Amino acid sequence: MKPTNFVTNYKRTLIIDSPSHNAYFNIASDEYLLGKFPTEDIFLLYINAPSIIVGKFQNTLAEINMDYVTENNIKVVRRMSGGGTVYHDLGNLNFSFHTLLADQDFMDFSKFTSPVLQLLKAWNVPAELTGRNDLLVDGKKFSGNAKLAKSGKMIQHGTILFNSEMNVLSDVLIANPLKFIDKATKSNRSRVTNLIDYLPEGTTIEVLKQRLIDEILKNSEGGKIYNLTDEDLNEIEKLAKEKYETWDWNFGFSPNYNFKKSNQDPSWLHRNPSRCRKRNDQAGEDIWRLLCFQTN
Repeated sequence: MKPTNFVTNYKRTLIIDSPSHNAYFNIASDEYLLGKFPTEDIFLLYINAPSIIVGKFQNTLAEINMDYVTENNIKVVRRMSGGGTVYHDLGNLNFSFHTLLADQDFMDFSKFTSPVLQLLKAWNVPAELTGRNDLLVDGKKFSGNAKLAKSGKMIQHGTILFNSEMNVLSDVLIANPLKFIDKATKSNRSRVTNLIDYLPEGTTIEVLKQRLIDEILKNSEGGKIYNLTDEDLNEIEKLAKEKYETWDWNFGFSPNYNFKKSNQDPSWLHRNPSRCRKRNDQAGEDIWRLLCFQTN
């Protein structure tokens, strides 16, 4: 598919470079900024320390390798938008566009992936948008995108694999040995690649980020850098703690499901009792038993 040019119909786009590598903070930032800037266009950039970001309508436990996550203290965070589960680390650049929903075709992912493609084109990287929402180079995926509509605005999230730890990525997203039967959105596992192998020698993720900011500024009417204030930082941290760090949001929100044990060794079911607590519904009861006890 031929990329759409990034047209200059954005007025006063606020470009925000998150000061944090904390996934709870950065995922909470999207919701906070949606409330603070209900009409403004926003371009948010962030880099997370190792973490798993789960789509809103997914069953978290069916998407991740719980053993690996627990042993390596990897954060698990559910985002507001749909789509599949992705792994983030310090080699992964993430972006988020906010704009008025009425001005956009919700099913069109080309407009907000175009800045990435235009930037890579300048580096002679043969990247393209394929399918509906993936960016590929040499037939391998380096960026996935998802959207949501909320409060009259549209948010499009995107990831860019720059120099991510591929061995960890493959380990952390291996499904656990219980087979879940549900109607949750399932992740499609694709062949993936890092962009660093296609970029000029010496290119860092900070260089990539700055070039992307420059690309947005060049093509945005009245675009400007916005630095989060102390009030912003405090409110985002408060929202992260009250929602995005909680078990109820990240695990308990999962759609209803049934599960059955596979023939594999269920040793992963043994958990630190201090991490186990009940919820007052059947799904919560099932997950509590699943995580804290070896069932028959």
